[in-house]
Amino acid sequence: MSKINAYFLVMVGASLWGLTGLFVQHLYSFEFIPWEVVGIRLIFSTLILGLFLLFYDRNLLKIKTQDIGFFIGTGIASIAFFNYCFFTTIEQANLSIAVVLLYTAPVFVTLISRILFKESLNINKVAALVVVIIGCSFTVGFYQPIV
Repeated sequence: MSKINAYFLVMVGASLWGLTGLFVQHLYSFEFIPWEVVGIRLIFSTLILGLFLLFYDRNLLKIKTQDIGFFIGTGIASIAFFNYCFFTTIEQANLSIAVVLLYTAPVFVTLISRILFKESLNINKVAALVVVIIGCSFTVGFYQPIV
């Protein structure tokens, strides 16, 4: 895959991810509850990804028996729980707060990786964490300049 295709696919993926909240809000207008929205999202994602892999490369659909637990744990339970938390926040707070909370995830991943996996915490990671925290703070109105 060329670099241009890779960058394009990253942009498409990020764009689709960014649109998730809008679809969730639209589904809430039909009085779906968060677990129903999670189910709808997971069913459609599975169908789309499954059909794509079926035509692109069927070998990618094969799972080793010893890996089934990882797929269930991270691929089903974790994704379902994450979506439930995200969609519930959208329902009870609003989309912008849900997105800000979502973008704090790298902070927790970096810190937990440091503690559990003894990963180094270099200057680039610290700078990225500071930028994320500052960006989230601005988004929620932590700093409001006097006009």
